[in-house]
Amino acid sequence: MLLGGALSFNLLFPSTEPDIWRLMGMWSIWMFTIPSLRARDCSKNEKEALNYLFLVIPLLNIIIPFFLKSFAVVWSADIVAFFGISVGYKEKTRNPRQARNFPTNWPELSNEALLALLHNKKIHPFFLEDEGLHSNPKELYVKIKEKKNHY
Repeated sequence: MLLGGALSFNLLFPSTEPDIWRLMGMWSIWMFTIPSLRARDCSKNEKEALNYLFLVIPLLNIIIPFFLKSFAVVWSADIVAFFGISVGYKEKTRNPRQARNFPTNWPELSNEALLALLHNKKIHPFFLEDEGLHSNPKELYVKIKEKKNHY
């Protein structure tokens, strides 16, 4: 990325006219950085962010030169898009509710979610029906944990 920036800002192989080196610097993020990051093993959200970047950066590289004829501006816009989308998707994965096994906010816990929880823990819902716990999710959750520990 830094080499691409140095080429875009005309620091390496300086010239007064547009040339292949400045063009390579402008496209370096799309040609080298994003494909190399996509090739490694990463999370689903990171892969999705890199897929969006793979589509967004060519659009930026084609549209911006119609308004500003600067390789450095295009490379800078690519960097802003790269870090903006990357940080946005990292914030998406930092959702604290995803890290917990069981929800702690009881009003948001529906009976359908509890039945799915019963199914995942191999506890049949008929064990709990006779105890009348379907109306109170918190009690049902505690009962699920007791049944799970019992078996």
